[in-house]
Amino acid sequence: MAFFAVLTLVPLTIAIGGLLVPGWLSSHLFAATGHALDFRSGGVAADDPSVQIIGQSVNAVVATVIWAYLASIAILLGGELNALLRARRSRA
Repeated sequence: MAFFAVLTLVPLTIAIGGLLVPGWLSSHLFAATGHALDFRSGGVAADDPSVQIIGQSVNAVVATVIWAYLASIAILLGGELNALLRARRSRA
């Protein structure tokens, strides 16, 4: 019985890994690209107001995308959990 309980968690584990691993890899790729571009460029004047406005706009877009990504993970995990609970209730 315990082995069967472990097998029911395998799809959930695969779903979590399928969402977290690409996110982790893309974050490291993004950081490496940023470091490479900083190394090549001469830099940007941070005191320039137009640069600050552009930076705030980019930050807003990135925060919105991250929020949507995390919300989609929560929705998928909730659906997976509901499916597991429904399957257990139907067996009982």
